[in-house]
Parts: sequence; structure tokens; C-alpha cells
Amino acid sequence: MSETSGKIEQATRYSPPPLSSSGTASRARPPILFPDELVEEPASPVTPKVAWHRPLAYVAAGLAGAGLIFALTGVVGSWRGLSGARATTDSAPQDAALGGVAVLDRKADTLTLAITSFSLRASMYDTRRMPCSGLARGLAQVEAAWLAYNVAHKDLLTTSDPSRDARDKSLFADVRAVEVRFERSSCARP
Repeated sequence: MSETSGKIEQATRYSPPPLSSSGTASRARPPILFPDELVEEPASPVTPKVAWHRPLAYVAAGLAGAGLIFALTGVVGSWRGLSGARATTDSAPQDAALGGVAVLDRKADTLTLAITSFSLRASMYDTRRMPCSGLARGLAQVEAAWLAYNVAHKDLLTTSDPSRDARDKSLFADVRAVEVRFERSSCARP
């Protein structure tokens, strides 16, 4: 029993603080933001100071900063709104057409991504790393993207553009190739 009590004494023995580079013991610094105990600082002749005033000052500064940012955002946003209102009155038809073309381009990109994804799924199916359900899910994604692309294309009803016409033909051929590849897989259609 004397061995265990010696080990306990050794484990609880006080070790002095490490020496700093100047050879003096370093002082433990009190917590700055939220002290563990309320420690009274030296009292001034006017008012006594208590350590809890620091967190309140930080909170007040944070709230003041947030209020300033909120106010500046409102001012800058109102300036942008004024310049945006002038721009929309002058070019409203052009913006609507550009918005539709941008939507159509995004739908085409989504369809291209779905076709590429199906190709990867088909190669995994061919090497038996994906079941029929995964391949059928890929076909459903391609069909949904193709439908969304066609709806966006019909909603736009723009004049003929040779580059977009070529893209339409290419996308149609790719979708048809996806359907043919799925039919050869002997999986049930979703």
C-alpha cells in the first residue's frame, strides 16, 4: 500500500511553472474575454470596476458593427435598386429574351450532363458494377432533362440560330443513342 500512496503523492506533486527565455517564471494570464471568477480590479476613486464589464463591451461593439453593416447594406441596396429600375425601363424586352436564352442554355447543359452520366452508368452496367435499377435511374434523368429542355425551347420561340439548331440536332441524336443503348441492356424501362 505504501507503493501506491507514493505514486499518488508523486502524481499530485506541484511542479513549478516553466521558465521563460529571460530565466524568470512566466505568469499565468487571466482569461480576457470571459473570466472564470469575478475578480475586482483596482478601484478607481470614481467607480469600482469589475471584470464582467469586458464581455458586455464586446457584445456592444459586435451589435454596433452589425447595425452599421445592416445600415450600409440598406443604403447600397437602395442605390442598386435605383440604377436597376432605370435599366429595366430601357431594355426590358432584351432582358426577357436574354433570360430565356440563358435558361435554355442551362437546360442544354443539364441535358448534356445527364447524357454523360448515363454513359458512365452504362459502362458500369456493362462491367457488372451497376444493377439495372441504376441504369434505369440514369435513363429517367435523361428523359426528364430532355423534356425540360424541349419545354424551355418551345417557351422561348426565338428565331432560328444555326449554332443552337446544330446543338438541338446533336442533343436529339445523343438522347436517341441513350434510348437505344438502354434497350440493348435488357433492363425494364422505368
